[in-house]
Amino acid sequence: TSLLVVLSCAVMSAQAANWNGGFAKTDKNGCIAENTHPNLYQLRRAFWSCFNQPRAGNGRIRVPASDHPRKLDFDVSENEFVSRQLAKTGLISYLLYRNGKVVTDAITPKDRLGDLFDNTTIHNSQSVGKSLTGYLMGHAICQGHISGLDQTISDWPLMQGTLYENQKIIDLINMNVGDSAYVRSSRILFKNPYNMRGVNHQTMQYWGQALQDKRKFHPLGFNYSQLVSNMVHNYIQYKAGNQYEHVHDTTMFKTGSGYEQLIDLVYRQKAGIEYGLELGRNDAFGFPEEGLMNTNVLATRYDYLRIAIAILEDWRNDTCVGQYLKDLYDRRVKNAYDPKGHGLFRSKTHSKGTYYDYAGFFHTNPAGGKGTIFVMGGYGGQYIAINFDTGTIVVANSVHDDWHTGRLIIDAVNQ
Repeated sequence: TSLLVVLSCAVMSAQAANWNGGFAKTDKNGCIAENTHPNLYQLRRAFWSCFNQPRAGNGRIRVPASDHPRKLDFDVSENEFVSRQLAKTGLISYLLYRNGKVVTDAITPKDRLGDLFDNTTIHNSQSVGKSLTGYLMGHAICQGHISGLDQTISDWPLMQGTLYENQKIIDLINMNVGDSAYVRSSRILFKNPYNMRGVNHQTMQYWGQALQDKRKFHPLGFNYSQLVSNMVHNYIQYKAGNQYEHVHDTTMFKTGSGYEQLIDLVYRQKAGIEYGLELGRNDAFGFPEEGLMNTNVLATRYDYLRIAIAILEDWRNDTCVGQYLKDLYDRRVKNAYDPKGHGLFRSKTHSKGTYYDYAGFFHTNPAGGKGTIFVMGGYGGQYIAINFDTGTIVVANSVHDDWHTGRLIIDAVNQ
């Protein structure tokens, strides 16, 4: 029997290897290493186990659809280049919004990943969620929960006694606090009680206790960090107040207190999401005051576009949040590219440069960009790009970043 199993596995492996490519390096969750060439079997596995499967039993916060979903206008024509990319890469969704209408609307074919992904499927934002946390911060300030970008987080018990205690909001959301001795991207570099190396494996209370009396600053300020973005999200929740029900798996959203009202304002009222979305957290059994939230957002392809349109409207209408976004741009970190920690458009298929400025969890002024452009980028090829001068928006989702982002993101958003 064992020989049959071995032979069967060998046959399956050979079939998978010939299924549109060879084998790429993956981790235990099926996430595909960057700049590798996965086969279709690996892309399909990554879609579920890397991007959409709840791991570690931490559950999520479920935010229901808007009572009045935003209507999208369509004037679509076929884009043959996009169709070819969908047929042979990890790209699964591409939306181009120009002059107030969706002009390109393309999705993975049924014989590729289309049986897994459609217009109602929620997909993990990855680090795009950091930018959405930056947008949420603007609402927390405009609603009076936080006094402004120059306020520190010294009033937050979870970070008192750490190197972050007296840091200003603007420096935290600009990833400009000189903490590279302790964290780099999502990896923890300091000793902690359970020897955890992944930021999203513990609450902010845990990390705050582990960081007591660690005060070493690196002379280079900018350092891309999941720890800081989680910190900011949980600080927003702390300042606004939270009352969501403590339930295992998916916690039901309710608009009872300040944090829920912020979420309701951003996603249900302003963006007008049609299908509902989910927010990631790091502990299924803890309480909000322990700092449970991470920055992951899971939403549908059209709802990501609706959120981007809301951001564009804030900027153009010069609302309080729009002015906040402009303040971020004015106070951005210039030439923030960090080759050892994080870069925008890291794929070898990218035809433009990789430098950028950084403003409040948004990548700004990307290489090759023309105009005032904010880009939200996440692992595996999640991108939302907004040109505030032209009003053009690009929203792309994928399971592997092996497609032509230079042409489909930068060139497209420039127009």
